[in-house]
Amino acid sequence: MSKKAVASIKPWVAQDTFIGILWGGEAVGSLFIFLRLFIRYRAFSKFWSDDYIIMITWLCSLSICVLWQINANNLYNQYKMSNGELQLTADTIQHEMVLLRGSAAFLMLWHICIYGIKAAFLIFFGRLDQLHDGPRKKWRWFVSVFTICSGMTSIGVTDWQCLLSRLAYVLTQCANPQQLRFQHLGFIVSCVLDVISDALIISIPVTMLWNVRVHLGKKLALMSLFSLTIIVMMTAVARVAVNPTKHIQADPSWLYLWYNIELFVAMLVSSLASFRQLYITQSSRTKQNSDQRTRSTNSNIIFMERFWIRPSLSPLSGSNRKPSASGNGTLPLSSVDVAHDANTTPITPKPST
Repeated sequence: MSKKAVASIKPWVAQDTFIGILWGGEAVGSLFIFLRLFIRYRAFSKFWSDDYIIMITWLCSLSICVLWQINANNLYNQYKMSNGELQLTADTIQHEMVLLRGSAAFLMLWHICIYGIKAAFLIFFGRLDQLHDGPRKKWRWFVSVFTICSGMTSIGVTDWQCLLSRLAYVLTQCANPQQLRFQHLGFIVSCVLDVISDALIISIPVTMLWNVRVHLGKKLALMSLFSLTIIVMMTAVARVAVNPTKHIQADPSWLYLWYNIELFVAMLVSSLASFRQLYITQSSRTKQNSDQRTRSTNSNIIFMERFWIRPSLSPLSGSNRKPSASGNGTLPLSSVDVAHDANTTPITPKPST
């Protein structure tokens, strides 16, 4: 990043603010991730594959915070060089190279985090709907393939050459109009793929809920919680919007801040959306004998592992058990892994017409 490359000689975000938001976002995101993992392990005494992906994502996000803690001075020294407070010396050149390599590492870790969270969503929703072999399964595969291709394309359009080349090349080539247009186009392509893949992932739980018999209010509430991903989509758009034109490079402090904000919001939403899959309402327990206390339960957080349970596979029905006399074939929404199934209010598929 040369003097020409920096859009402003004064940072849009102060260094202390940048670091504070960085670690604050990491703390909040970590809190929700740990809560998610705690509930999962308490419910199942084990973790699922999407939980391990989230763990890797969290480690990468922590690495990003450490990386920027180390590189913050180098980032803000660019502005000092731009306004003449700092001269280009052997030491500043070395620090500039460290910043460039660190920026490349950050972008790679960022892509791993963002698309790792997407993968965790896909695995989680796929497990919930694994017994459905119809069009929804094909749609999930389409969304999965599109998301993988989006991640690879987003990495491919990143201007790695201006981050991994020698400083002489960066100073002479990376601030010319042609290179700035390429960088701007890369931002747009990355943003579009990010937003579209998020929208497609949202469509999976929405279609699942649409075919489940549940009170409309609860259905809309669950759909709105899934749609928290829209917040991530908005931060992705904001990340590109900070780049004023294709002829001027975005302020580095402002641009990297929005990269990190999108990551932390994605971490938080990934945990919240996972919790929302776990809600079923327990009904009051029946009264026991007169010498026992009457007990009742309020709404509980229980992990729901499947939206669809076929009668032949349900451990509650038995191999020879027939549907209830009501004829609606209602079955609990949760699986054998869920404790207290007998005390849960079932959320059932719509009867076939």
